[in-house]
Parts: sequence; structure tokens; C-alpha cells
Amino acid sequence: MVSGAHRREAETGSVIEAESAKWARFRIRFSFGEGERSATVMDDPPWGRHDAGITCPADAEHSAISCGSCGLCVGTRERIVFKQH
Repeated sequence: MVSGAHRREAETGSVIEAESAKWARFRIRFSFGEGERSATVMDDPPWGRHDAGITCPADAEHSAISCGSCGLCVGTRERIVFKQH
């Protein structure tokens, strides 16, 4: 587990889990976790949807896409894959 990360089953993780479920446009993701609202990092993730999740479009070297114009990580409960940098 990454230092500072909280497991869903831990006391803090269960609070995060409960609060995240209340809101449609609010996400706290569980680093290196599995399942809904999780995230991971890969050195060179493939573009789009794949076995590990959905690659963040803003991380995929597409200059026309930014976090502010995308919002994928807020709008989906699926696992997001961020490019290592």
C-alpha cells in the first residue's frame, strides 16, 4: 500500500467510502485499489478503456484535453489509470 493511502475497510477509508457515495460530482479515489472509485498509475498506459481501467485523457499527451475540460475522473465510478510522470 502507498504511504498515506487508506484502505476502504479502515476507519478513515469507510468514511471516505460513505461520503463519496453521497455526491454525483465528487470523487475521492482509492490509490492502487480495485473496484469503483479506484485509481492506479502505469508507466505507459494504453489509450482509452482497457483491462486496468480507463486512461486519463488529460494524461495521455493530448494537448487539447485538460482536467478542466474533461472531468472523466469525476463523472465515472470506473477505475482511472494515470500516466506515471
